[in-house]
Amino acid sequence: MSLANPLWGAPRILLVRRLWGANYTDLGPFRAIRRDALEALDMTDRKFGWTVEMQIKAAITGVRSLEIPVSYRSRIGASKISGTLRGSFKAGVGILGVIARSSLAEEGHADRAKQDGVASMSRHQREPDSS
Repeated sequence: MSLANPLWGAPRILLVRRLWGANYTDLGPFRAIRRDALEALDMTDRKFGWTVEMQIKAAITGVRSLEIPVSYRSRIGASKISGTLRGSFKAGVGILGVIARSSLAEEGHADRAKQDGVASMSRHQREPDSS
């Protein structure tokens, strides 16, 4: 694991936890999801932010998730992302962009629901998924 992983990862996970109440500890290297659940999440990011987008949308929509710790080991060869400062920076900015867009989109959804007279729970009122 490169030095960038814990430096960038912890603040991003704390943001997701604070904004959506999702109790993740890592952005994680592996995801398993049923096809129908994945299609329902309507994923849009095709670059660095897909994993955090999936975690955020799972938290928003109530898709059940389970985090299983994965041990990291040294990579054979150099990573194009975490192996360079530029790659780490681009990935970090991409992931933070997904968090910001998701937060703004949810606020817009809550504002539209309020205007329409529809009850809407803010992300700060949600109870974290205990499953």
